[in-house]
Amino acid sequence: YAIEQIRAALPSTAKILNAIQAGFVEFSKDRVVVGNVSHLKFEGHTKHPGDMCVKSGYVRGDEFFVVKVASGWPNNQTNTKGAVSNSQGCMLVFSQTTGELQAVLADGGELTDIRTSAAACVCARALAPSKVQTIGFVGAGCVGSLTGLMMRKLFPEAKLLVWSRSKITSGTFKAKMEARGWQSVTVVGDAADVRECDVIVTSTPSETPLLMEVKKGAVVIALGADCKGKRELGPNVFKGACVVCDSKAQCLEFGECVHAVAEGKVRENGVAELGVLLAMAGEDGKMPLDRLGMEGKTTVVDLTGVAVQDVSIASLVYESLSQAKHLDADPSPSPTQSSSLPK
Repeated sequence: YAIEQIRAALPSTAKILNAIQAGFVEFSKDRVVVGNVSHLKFEGHTKHPGDMCVKSGYVRGDEFFVVKVASGWPNNQTNTKGAVSNSQGCMLVFSQTTGELQAVLADGGELTDIRTSAAACVCARALAPSKVQTIGFVGAGCVGSLTGLMMRKLFPEAKLLVWSRSKITSGTFKAKMEARGWQSVTVVGDAADVRECDVIVTSTPSETPLLMEVKKGAVVIALGADCKGKRELGPNVFKGACVVCDSKAQCLEFGECVHAVAEGKVRENGVAELGVLLAMAGEDGKMPLDRLGMEGKTTVVDLTGVAVQDVSIASLVYESLSQAKHLDADPSPSPTQSSSLPK
Protein backbone atom coordinates (compact mmCIF):
# COMPACT_ATOMS: atom_id res chain seq x y z
CA TYR A 1 0.00 0.00 0.00
CA ALA A 2 1.28 3.45 -0.93
CA ILE A 3 1.46 6.36 1.48
CA GLU A 4 -1.63 8.05 0.00
CA GLN A 5 -3.71 4.94 0.70
CA ILE A 6 -2.31 4.67 4.20
CA ARG A 7 -3.10 8.30 5.02
CA ALA A 8 -6.65 7.85 3.75
CA ALA A 9 -7.08 4.78 5.98
CA LEU A 10 -5.97 6.45 9.21
CA PRO A 11 -8.73 6.56 11.84
CA SER A 12 -9.42 9.52 14.13
CA THR A 13 -6.78 10.72 16.57
CA ALA A 14 -8.99 9.60 19.48
CA LYS A 15 -9.15 6.06 18.10
CA ILE A 16 -5.38 5.98 17.58
CA LEU A 17 -4.71 7.18 21.15
CA ASN A 18 -7.06 4.59 22.61
CA ALA A 19 -5.47 1.80 20.57
CA ILE A 20 -1.96 2.81 21.62
CA GLN A 21 -3.05 3.03 25.27
CA ALA A 22 -4.67 -0.41 25.09
CA GLY A 23 -1.46 -1.79 23.57
CA PHE A 24 0.65 -0.54 26.47
CA VAL A 25 -1.77 -2.13 28.94
CA GLU A 26 -1.63 -5.46 27.08
CA PHE A 27 2.18 -5.26 27.01
CA SER A 28 2.45 -4.79 30.78
CA LYS A 29 0.04 -7.68 31.33
CA ASP A 30 2.49 -9.93 29.45
CA ARG A 31 0.04 -10.52 26.60
CA VAL A 32 2.47 -9.19 24.00
CA VAL A 33 5.52 -10.93 22.55
CA VAL A 34 8.26 -8.70 21.14
CA GLY A 35 11.45 -9.65 19.35
CA ASN A 36 14.90 -8.34 20.15
CA VAL A 37 15.42 -4.86 18.76
CA SER A 38 18.07 -4.57 16.05
CA HIS A 39 19.96 -1.29 15.56
CA LEU A 40 22.30 0.03 12.90
CA LYS A 41 24.07 3.37 13.00
CA PHE A 42 25.26 4.87 9.71
CA GLU A 43 28.48 6.86 9.90
CA GLY A 44 29.97 6.53 6.41
CA HIS A 45 28.68 9.86 5.11
CA THR A 46 29.49 12.76 7.42
CA LYS A 47 26.76 14.99 5.96
CA HIS A 48 24.15 12.21 6.07
CA PRO A 49 24.22 10.56 9.52
CA GLY A 50 21.42 8.13 10.24
CA ASP A 51 20.26 5.22 12.34
CA MET A 52 17.89 2.33 11.77
CA CYS A 53 16.01 -0.13 13.95
CA VAL A 54 13.94 -3.24 13.34
CA LYS A 55 11.14 -4.09 15.79
CA SER A 56 8.69 -6.96 15.72
CA GLY A 57 5.89 -8.29 17.85
CA TYR A 58 2.36 -9.57 18.25
CA VAL A 59 -0.48 -9.68 20.75
CA ARG A 60 -1.24 -13.25 21.81
CA GLY A 61 -4.34 -14.54 20.05
CA ASP A 62 -4.69 -11.61 17.64
CA GLU A 63 -4.78 -11.99 13.89
CA PHE A 64 -1.50 -10.38 12.83
CA PHE A 65 2.14 -9.95 13.71
CA VAL A 66 4.15 -6.97 12.53
CA VAL A 67 7.77 -6.37 11.55
CA LYS A 68 8.74 -2.72 11.32
CA VAL A 69 11.83 -1.08 9.84
CA ALA A 70 12.26 2.54 10.89
CA SER A 71 15.15 4.90 10.31
CA GLY A 72 16.01 8.46 11.16
CA TRP A 73 18.14 10.79 9.08
CA PRO A 74 18.23 14.07 11.04
CA ASN A 75 19.69 16.14 8.21
CA ASN A 76 17.24 15.09 5.48
CA GLN A 77 14.93 18.06 5.68
CA THR A 78 17.79 20.54 5.92
CA ASN A 79 19.80 18.89 3.12
CA THR A 80 16.78 18.63 0.82
CA LYS A 81 15.06 21.90 1.82
CA GLY A 82 12.12 19.97 3.20
CA ALA A 83 11.67 17.61 0.24
CA VAL A 84 12.62 14.42 2.14
CA SER A 85 11.38 13.53 5.62
CA ASN A 86 13.83 12.79 8.40
CA SER A 87 11.85 9.61 9.09
CA GLN A 88 11.86 6.62 6.74
CA GLY A 89 10.73 3.00 6.86
CA CYS A 90 7.88 0.56 6.34
CA MET A 91 5.74 -1.98 8.20
CA LEU A 92 5.11 -5.59 7.18
CA VAL A 93 1.89 -7.27 8.32
CA PHE A 94 1.81 -11.08 8.54
CA SER A 95 -0.82 -13.66 9.51
CA GLN A 96 -0.33 -15.21 12.95
CA THR A 97 -1.99 -18.43 11.81
CA THR A 98 -0.20 -19.10 8.49
CA GLY A 99 2.79 -16.75 8.48
CA GLU A 100 1.70 -15.33 5.13
CA LEU A 101 2.57 -11.75 4.26
CA GLN A 102 -0.70 -9.81 4.28
CA ALA A 103 0.50 -6.32 3.46
CA VAL A 104 3.46 -4.04 2.95
CA LEU A 105 2.66 -0.64 4.40
CA ALA A 106 5.10 1.60 2.54
CA ASP A 107 4.54 4.48 4.92
CA GLY A 108 7.97 6.10 4.67
CA GLY A 109 8.19 6.13 8.46
CA GLU A 110 4.96 8.10 8.96
CA LEU A 111 3.20 5.37 10.94
CA THR A 112 6.17 5.19 13.31
CA ASP A 113 6.00 8.95 13.76
CA ILE A 114 2.25 8.77 14.38
CA ARG A 115 2.41 5.95 16.91
CA THR A 116 5.32 7.69 18.70
CA SER A 117 3.45 10.99 18.87
CA ALA A 118 0.31 9.17 19.96
CA ALA A 119 2.24 7.58 22.83
CA ALA A 120 3.40 11.02 23.95
CA CYS A 121 -0.20 12.25 23.87
CA VAL A 122 -1.42 9.22 25.82
CA CYS A 123 1.14 10.04 28.52
CA ALA A 124 0.26 13.73 28.57
CA ARG A 125 -3.45 12.95 28.79
CA ALA A 126 -2.88 10.50 31.63
CA LEU A 127 -0.24 12.29 33.69
CA ALA A 128 -0.51 16.04 33.09
CA PRO A 129 -1.83 18.34 35.82
CA SER A 130 -5.48 19.39 35.65
CA LYS A 131 -4.58 22.78 34.14
CA VAL A 132 -1.86 22.87 31.49
CA GLN A 133 -0.91 26.43 30.61
CA THR A 134 2.34 25.84 28.70
CA ILE A 135 3.76 23.00 26.61
CA GLY A 136 7.43 22.99 25.61
CA PHE A 137 8.95 21.17 22.67
CA VAL A 138 12.65 20.35 22.43
CA GLY A 139 12.88 19.24 18.82
CA ALA A 140 10.49 20.36 16.08
CA GLY A 141 10.84 17.66 13.47
CA CYS A 142 8.30 15.07 12.34
CA VAL A 143 7.52 13.66 15.78
CA GLY A 144 7.55 17.01 17.57
CA SER A 145 5.19 18.51 15.01
CA LEU A 146 2.80 15.56 15.02
CA THR A 147 2.68 15.60 18.80
CA GLY A 148 1.83 19.29 18.78
CA LEU A 149 -0.95 18.75 16.25
CA MET A 150 -2.39 15.81 18.22
CA MET A 151 -2.31 17.72 21.51
CA ARG A 152 -4.54 20.50 20.18
CA LYS A 153 -7.74 18.81 21.37
CA LEU A 154 -6.20 17.74 24.68
CA PHE A 155 -4.96 21.18 25.81
CA PRO A 156 -6.60 23.77 23.53
CA GLU A 157 -5.85 26.76 25.77
CA ALA A 158 -2.14 26.05 26.28
CA LYS A 159 0.68 28.21 24.96
CA LEU A 160 3.47 26.48 23.03
CA LEU A 161 7.21 27.07 23.25
CA VAL A 162 9.52 25.33 20.79
CA TRP A 163 13.26 24.99 20.37
CA SER A 164 15.08 23.31 17.52
CA ARG A 165 18.68 23.33 16.34
CA SER A 166 17.29 24.30 12.92
CA LYS A 167 15.57 27.65 12.43
CA ILE A 168 13.89 26.25 9.33
CA THR A 169 12.38 23.37 11.29
CA SER A 170 11.23 25.55 14.19
CA GLY A 171 9.70 28.02 11.75
CA THR A 172 7.84 25.23 9.99
CA PHE A 173 6.63 23.92 13.37
CA LYS A 174 5.29 27.35 14.29
CA ALA A 175 3.44 27.69 10.98
CA LYS A 176 1.86 24.22 11.30
CA MET A 177 0.71 24.82 14.86
CA GLU A 178 -0.81 28.20 14.07
CA ALA A 179 -2.59 26.70 11.05
CA ARG A 180 -4.08 24.04 13.36
CA GLY A 181 -5.43 26.74 15.66
CA TRP A 182 -2.89 27.13 18.46
CA GLN A 183 -3.16 30.76 19.55
CA SER A 184 0.33 31.25 21.00
CA VAL A 185 3.43 29.59 19.52
CA THR A 186 6.84 31.00 20.44
CA VAL A 187 10.19 29.93 19.01
CA VAL A 188 12.84 30.15 21.75
CA GLY A 189 16.60 30.41 21.47
CA ASP A 190 17.69 27.62 23.80
CA ALA A 191 16.34 24.29 25.03
CA ALA A 192 16.60 25.66 28.58
CA ASP A 193 13.90 28.20 27.73
CA VAL A 194 11.18 25.52 28.01
CA ARG A 195 12.17 24.44 31.54
CA GLU A 196 9.22 26.23 33.20
CA CYS A 197 6.59 24.57 31.02
CA ASP A 198 3.93 22.30 32.54
CA VAL A 199 4.43 19.60 29.90
CA ILE A 200 7.67 19.13 27.96
CA VAL A 201 8.19 16.84 24.97
CA THR A 202 11.73 16.06 23.77
CA SER A 203 12.17 14.38 20.40
CA THR A 204 15.74 14.84 19.17
CA PRO A 205 18.53 12.42 18.21
CA SER A 206 20.89 14.10 20.69
CA GLU A 207 23.72 12.16 22.31
CA THR A 208 24.28 14.80 25.00
CA PRO A 209 21.75 16.29 27.45
CA LEU A 210 19.76 19.25 26.14
CA LEU A 211 17.29 19.79 28.99
CA MET A 212 19.16 20.20 32.27
CA GLU A 213 16.36 21.07 34.70
CA VAL A 214 12.59 21.53 34.91
CA LYS A 215 10.18 23.04 37.41
CA LYS A 216 8.65 20.89 40.13
CA GLY A 217 5.44 19.26 38.96
CA ALA A 218 6.33 19.24 35.26
CA VAL A 219 5.62 16.22 33.08
CA VAL A 220 8.60 15.46 30.82
CA ILE A 221 8.02 13.03 27.95
CA ALA A 222 11.32 11.95 26.40
CA LEU A 223 11.08 10.32 22.97
CA GLY A 224 14.53 10.71 21.45
CA ALA A 225 16.71 8.16 23.25
CA ASP A 226 15.58 5.17 21.21
CA CYS A 227 18.96 3.43 20.98
CA LYS A 228 22.25 3.23 22.86
CA GLY A 229 24.24 6.44 23.01
CA LYS A 230 21.31 8.83 22.75
CA ARG A 231 20.33 11.14 25.60
CA GLU A 232 18.25 14.30 25.95
CA LEU A 233 17.83 14.81 29.71
CA GLY A 234 20.35 15.95 32.28
CA PRO A 235 20.58 14.23 35.68
CA ASN A 236 18.81 17.02 37.59
CA VAL A 237 15.62 16.47 35.59
CA PHE A 238 15.19 13.23 37.55
CA LYS A 239 15.62 14.87 40.96
CA GLY A 240 12.64 13.85 43.10
CA ALA A 241 10.75 12.70 40.01
CA CYS A 242 8.33 9.83 39.46
CA VAL A 243 9.91 7.86 36.62
CA VAL A 244 7.78 5.95 34.11
CA CYS A 245 8.89 3.96 31.06
CA ASP A 246 7.23 2.06 28.23
CA SER A 247 9.28 -1.12 28.78
CA LYS A 248 11.40 -1.61 31.89
CA ALA A 249 13.57 -4.24 30.23
CA GLN A 250 14.18 -2.05 27.20
CA CYS A 251 14.66 1.26 29.02
CA LEU A 252 17.28 -0.26 31.30
CA GLU A 253 19.20 -1.32 28.18
CA PHE A 254 18.91 1.98 26.30
CA GLY A 255 16.98 5.17 26.89
CA GLU A 256 17.06 7.94 29.49
CA CYS A 257 16.74 5.53 32.42
CA VAL A 258 20.11 3.93 31.67
CA HIS A 259 21.90 7.20 32.40
CA ALA A 260 19.73 8.09 35.39
CA VAL A 261 20.37 4.71 37.02
CA ALA A 262 24.11 4.86 36.29
CA GLU A 263 24.31 8.32 37.86
CA GLY A 264 22.40 7.25 40.96
CA LYS A 265 19.38 9.46 40.29
CA VAL A 266 16.98 6.56 39.91
CA ARG A 267 16.86 3.02 41.30
CA GLU A 268 15.98 0.22 38.92
CA ASN A 269 13.09 -0.83 41.13
CA GLY A 270 11.92 2.78 41.26
CA VAL A 271 10.86 2.83 37.61
CA ALA A 272 7.16 2.20 36.91
CA GLU A 273 5.98 0.65 33.65
CA LEU A 274 3.50 2.76 31.72
CA GLY A 275 1.01 0.00 30.96
CA VAL A 276 0.64 -0.83 34.65
CA LEU A 277 -0.38 2.76 35.36
CA LEU A 278 -2.63 3.10 32.31
CA ALA A 279 -4.60 0.06 33.45
CA MET A 280 -5.87 2.31 36.26
CA ALA A 281 -6.85 5.20 33.99
CA GLY A 282 -10.47 6.32 33.70
CA GLU A 283 -12.54 6.34 30.53
CA ASP A 284 -11.12 9.77 29.73
CA GLY A 285 -7.59 8.34 29.83
CA LYS A 286 -6.62 10.32 32.95
CA MET A 287 -4.76 8.76 35.86
CA PRO A 288 -5.90 9.12 39.50
CA LEU A 289 -2.71 11.05 40.33
CA ASP A 290 -3.79 11.90 43.89
CA ARG A 291 -4.49 8.26 44.72
CA LEU A 292 -1.14 7.22 43.29
CA GLY A 293 0.77 9.89 45.21
CA MET A 294 1.92 11.52 41.95
CA GLU A 295 -0.07 14.76 42.09
CA GLY A 296 2.17 17.82 42.14
CA LYS A 297 5.32 15.76 41.59
CA THR A 298 7.64 15.94 38.62
CA THR A 299 7.10 13.01 36.26
CA VAL A 300 9.64 11.81 33.70
CA VAL A 301 8.40 9.40 31.02
CA ASP A 302 11.07 7.50 29.10
CA LEU A 303 9.61 6.22 25.81
CA THR A 304 12.02 4.13 23.75
CA GLY A 305 9.31 2.73 21.48
CA VAL A 306 7.82 -0.75 21.88
CA ALA A 307 6.75 -3.07 19.06
CA VAL A 308 3.20 -3.25 20.42
CA GLN A 309 2.77 0.34 19.21
CA ASP A 310 3.64 -0.79 15.70
CA VAL A 311 1.24 -3.72 15.98
CA SER A 312 -1.53 -1.38 17.14
CA ILE A 313 -1.16 1.25 14.41
CA ALA A 314 -0.47 -1.25 11.61
CA SER A 315 -3.49 -3.35 12.58
CA LEU A 316 -5.76 -0.30 12.59
CA VAL A 317 -4.60 0.82 9.18
CA TYR A 318 -4.55 -2.62 7.57
CA GLU A 319 -8.05 -3.45 8.80
CA SER A 320 -9.31 -0.16 7.34
CA LEU A 321 -7.53 -0.80 4.04
CA SER A 322 -8.91 -4.35 3.87
CA GLN A 323 -12.44 -3.13 4.50
CA ALA A 324 -12.12 -0.50 1.78
CA LYS A 325 -10.73 -3.10 -0.62
CA HIS A 326 -13.62 -5.42 0.17
CA LEU A 327 -16.12 -2.66 -0.53
CA ASP A 328 -14.38 -1.79 -3.78
CA ALA A 329 -14.60 -5.44 -4.84
CA ASP A 330 -18.38 -5.60 -4.35
CA PRO A 331 -20.35 -5.60 -7.61
CA SER A 332 -21.96 -2.30 -8.48
CA PRO A 333 -25.70 -2.19 -7.81
CA SER A 334 -28.04 -2.25 -10.77
CA PRO A 335 -29.87 0.99 -11.64
CA THR A 336 -32.97 -0.34 -9.85
CA GLN A 337 -31.07 -0.99 -6.62
CA SER A 338 -30.23 1.58 -4.00
CA SER A 339 -26.69 1.70 -2.67
CA SER A 340 -25.34 2.76 0.71
CA LEU A 341 -21.74 2.68 -0.50
CA PRO A 342 -19.95 6.02 -0.23
CA LYS A 343 -19.48 7.91 -3.46
